Amino acid sequence: MVNMIQQTSPVQQVKDINVAELAAKINENKKAENAKAHTLDRVDSFVNTAGKYEDFILNGVQSVKNNIHIMTDGRVVTDYTNPLKSMKSSAINKTVTSVVRNGYKVIRKKITLAQAGGNVVGDVSAAAVNGGVSALASDGVIWIMAKAGASSFPVMLGGMIAGQVASTVSNKVIKKTGVQTFITEKTTQMFEKIGHKD
Repeated sequence: MVNMIQQTSPVQQVKDINVAELAAKINENKKAENAKAHTLDRVDSFVNTAGKYEDFILNGVQSVKNNIHIMTDGRVVTDYTNPLKSMKSSAINKTVTSVVRNGYKVIRKKITLAQAGGNVVGDVSAAAVNGGVSALASDGVIWIMAKAGASSFPVMLGGMIAGQVASTVSNKVIKKTGVQTFITEKTTQMFEKIGHKD
């Protein structure tokens, strides 16, 4: 009687093991790539979300910095904010956050280096204008409230709120009118021309 059980040869067994090991490694690599992609997608989402609130937060910080000097020993100090100093401070703060955000996008290959440069210049230009508008609005409210005889805390609070509101409105106007986009696009084009020179 002939043995009907088919046996695999040692060579076939080695091939089967190698194929199984290779399939397992490929599966592990795919899982690792998927995990990395998922993590990077979450970071991308965070960066995009943070970018949406960045202006509001920076404007608030600048408004507080502009107005904290008003309250000294319970007295109203009408040492008004210098709009140029506020513009400079706003521009410096925005430069840091914009460089980090756009640098990350360049690393992730979401934008080119020229686009990142254009975005930074547009962001900083808008931030400088917003800082100046914030200081002017804050100074106006401080002057009015001080003349009305308000104590230091309400004057400081009023100045901060006015600065924040004015800066937020200014930011919306700059974006809606396309001024920031215009600056960003023209600067990006300039950087692209510089990058393509031989």
